[in-house]
Amino acid sequence: RIFEQALHEPYQSGSPVSDAQIYSNMGMAYSSMRQYQEAFKYLKKAQALGLTNPSIERELQWLRNNVGMY
Repeated sequence: RIFEQALHEPYQSGSPVSDAQIYSNMGMAYSSMRQYQEAFKYLKKAQALGLTNPSIERELQWLRNNVGMY
């Protein structure tokens, strides 16, 4: 809920926070709560917005290998 609220906050000039980072955080949080459908959806949204990093890639790979998400 807090991450979703963050999507509606105005950006600070020069802030590294972006919608993509917020979606990534939401995906990781959902994965930790074992809500894998939601996790996959938000991690893929972060990627679609241009955010790629090793932690997203590892989490998506884990979801593919262990939960069968594609």
